[in-house]
Amino acid sequence: MTETTRTCIHLAGDQAQPMVTLPDVDGTELYLCAPCLSEHVQRIAPGAQIGNLAAAFSFRQCEHTNDGEKCLFCFIGCHAALVLVWAQLKLKGEYKAASRINRLVAALRSLHGNPNALARH
Repeated sequence: MTETTRTCIHLAGDQAQPMVTLPDVDGTELYLCAPCLSEHVQRIAPGAQIGNLAAAFSFRQCEHTNDGEKCLFCFIGCHAALVLVWAQLKLKGEYKAASRINRLVAALRSLHGNPNALARH
């Protein structure tokens, strides 16, 4: 890890779980597990451009795939974590925050595909 990258504590000891790489608001590259991604997105989504945020997600930095291919395991796991956050916010009555997360999920699907269809192949 360099000064321009940060890894969540959960990934430090377990590279086998789903992860995503994305830049933080200060430009630092973050390596986050699915639960930490959920927390991070809830914190930054209110001020972020959803399309830009979705485009910044990378599922190519894990050790699950070779040759820099998109990792379906990481994409599906992180997508599921964000859908869970959306449902929790909606059930709490936080409709504006839920709507932003829902738009992020939709943007991720348009960029990376529908995880339900991808998982069947």
